[in-house]
This record gives sequence, C-alpha cells and structure tokens, in this order.
Amino acid sequence: MSQNYQRYQVILTEASPELSVAGKKAFGKCVLEARGEAGKVSLSVQNLKPGAICNAYIVSSDNLTSSAISIGRVIANNSGSAEIKWECNAKDVDDSGLELRAFNVAGLMILDDNTEKAPILGFKDKEVAWRNNLRIHSKKPLTMERVEAVTTPIEPPPEQAPLQNTETIPPVQNQQDDTPPVTLAKTPSFLEESVQLPPIPEPPPPEEFFETVEEGPAEKAFKDVASKINEKLNEINTLSLEGTYKIESPLDTLSLAGPDLHYLRNIFQSYSKIRPFKSCEDNMQWVRITPNELGLLPEEFRSLHSDHLVGAAYKKYNHLILGHKNQDEHIHITFGMPDIYAESNVASASISGLTEFKCCDCEGELEGKHGYWLKTVKYLDNENTVL
Repeated sequence: MSQNYQRYQVILTEASPELSVAGKKAFGKCVLEARGEAGKVSLSVQNLKPGAICNAYIVSSDNLTSSAISIGRVIANNSGSAEIKWECNAKDVDDSGLELRAFNVAGLMILDDNTEKAPILGFKDKEVAWRNNLRIHSKKPLTMERVEAVTTPIEPPPEQAPLQNTETIPPVQNQQDDTPPVTLAKTPSFLEESVQLPPIPEPPPPEEFFETVEEGPAEKAFKDVASKINEKLNEINTLSLEGTYKIESPLDTLSLAGPDLHYLRNIFQSYSKIRPFKSCEDNMQWVRITPNELGLLPEEFRSLHSDHLVGAAYKKYNHLILGHKNQDEHIHITFGMPDIYAESNVASASISGLTEFKCCDCEGELEGKHGYWLKTVKYLDNENTVL
C-alpha cells in the first residue's frame, strides 16, 4: 500500500525592506511535503541583498498560540537568491509534538531584543496572528546549518601550583663544565623533497557511464512485455480515434492559478529582461533566470531543476531564460537552455523535454549555430491574465 502523500506551499512576500535589494521586492516560496513519517521543507527566496544572512522559520499558529521552528540559516548569493532544504519527522516535527501539516506560516525572521521581525513572510491558507504567545521551539542550539559537527573534547591541562619568589637568572656566558654541547637534529632528506602525488582520474561523464551498463535477461524480458502492452494500448487508442468522440490532450486542460500564477508574475516583473532572438515576431517576453527558480515553477517544469543538461548549460553560459505570451485564449510559458546546435544532441535534449531548438539569429542552417533548446507549455487563460 502506498503511503499517503501531502504537499502544501506557502507564497512568501516582502513585509519590510530590511533584507531586500534596493528598488526590488523580495519574494519566494516554501513547500512542505509529507509522505508517511518522512517530511521535507524547501524554502527559496529571491531579490535578497547579496550576503544577507537570516534564520528561516516555519510556524504553527491558531491565532491564540504559536510555535516556531527554525529550519536553518539562509545566505543570499551574489544574484540575491537563497535556498534551504530541511528534513524532519512529519508526525512529530523536531520533537515538538506537532505534525507538519499543522504549520501554516513560513518566512525569514530576525530576533532582535526579544522582538520578532519577519521581513519576508507568507501564510498557507489565510493570514493569522502568528506573534500571539509565540514560542521558539529548539531541540538543539542553532548553528549556521542544521548539522552538528562531531568534535573531540579537549581535556584542560593539569593545574600547576603558582610560582612564588621567582627570580630572573641571567644567562651564564663562557660556562666551562663537562656538559656535552647541544646539537640540532637534521631534517631527513625525504621530508625536504617535494612529494608529487599521482593525479586523481576524473570520473566519466554520465553519458559514458550509462552506455557501459549492459541489460540482463530480466530487464530484456521486462522490455518485451512492456513493448507488447504498448502495442495493445496503441490499438485501443486507434479504435477510439475512429469514433465520434474528441480526445483532449492533457495540456489543453492545464491552467495557472494560485501560487504558481503569483510566483510567475513576480519573476516576470522583477527579473532582468533579455532579448535572446533577433526576431520578435512571436511577441514572447523573456527574462534571465537561474536553476534556483526551476524547482518552484509550475509542475510541468520542475523536473528541469535537477536535469544534468540544464545544470551543465548554466555553468557554461551562466544563464537560462523564461518567456511568456498570451495567444488564442492560452498563456504560453517557455523555458530556454542555451547551447550550440548539433544533430547528435537532439535525442538527449528531447529526453529532458526540450523538443525545439531556435537560433539566436534565425539565419541559415542550424548546425553549429548559437541558440536555445526550448520547452513550451500552454495553459488555459479564461480571465485574460497579465503576467
């Protein structure tokens, strides 16, 4: 039997500008997930002052009493982004006696002279008076990260009796006695020589590793059975298409609402605009993003957050792009990964969901041209949404 899975998210907005970049409002998202007794909290914030350090909290509040738990400290990087992931027991969070689903407030807080300030804050369902009878629960002392370093205790030196009537004795020169002279030991020659350690071979890239894995008889038999099942399913789909019923694609039923829409609106309003293509005929508006934002985009894009192709492209070109446009009662959201086109990369890009390549100059052949691999998802727009 599969374990019960629950997922909640809290949209974080700026309440006061202490931690935000001048002229921009900080925002983010906190996701709380529970599967059985396993719990996970992921918090991400944008537009912070680079280098800003603050404690991240989740709070359980019923307007009368509130319990806050620190999930660690976040440090903003040079682009003003900060992210933290924290694991806990979903049935008893940090030995507080509270379940993870009871936490309905999240944010970055500053404790100053017993005064709780929350420059960035969000609520799960509705706003609550989280400061009433607030109790900071802490099972362990707070550190920069919620990982305790293992240290070996150092025993103090034995106490010595204080010296009394200590006199300073001048050094005796030209002393003639039978004491043998003191000579310094020479450093062994092998310590003076520089030691050359052999280079550590680099591990093969993921593609080479997976190519060396051979399928066993069990895997081959399983693939044969799966192939036959797929053939039958294709026959069923073909018969259904011959009827008078219209089958809607799952993408035609998607819609943007609530936290996903709010988060996208913040990205397109706050992030730096970019013009990646010379042609603007499609009326798509683009902004620069980083991999940090991918994990908080709508569900159809979250798998790209841990995709090795996307990570390698960001390290090489130092940016990713995200675009949007309204067309035919739909909102088109498009993710772009920079690359140089090669026919050999088509298969690996399509596995990641990047099924289209567009050149920056849109001229001539694609081979060897700079451009972007694209993934586009259409969402229904029944309310003429403006991002």
